[in-house]
Amino acid sequence: MNEVIVRVVNHPAALVITPDPEGWRALAVTYETVGRLDAASAVLAAIDLGCDVLTGQPGLYAGLAGGGPIIPI
Repeated sequence: MNEVIVRVVNHPAALVITPDPEGWRALAVTYETVGRLDAASAVLAAIDLGCDVLTGQPGLYAGLAGGGPIIPI
């Protein structure tokens, strides 16, 4: 595994989350909209947790209502 990913995952401030199995329909619809599973999971988690997605690729989320909870960098 990439060393940077290992460092981030093991950082005390990191929280690794997994999609709720019962939310597969929302994940499928969001995936169809954004075109990537990681991006779909991130935006659904942000919505559930009431926070934003900090991204260098805000165009991925352009198809979401209102552009989604996105902070472009």
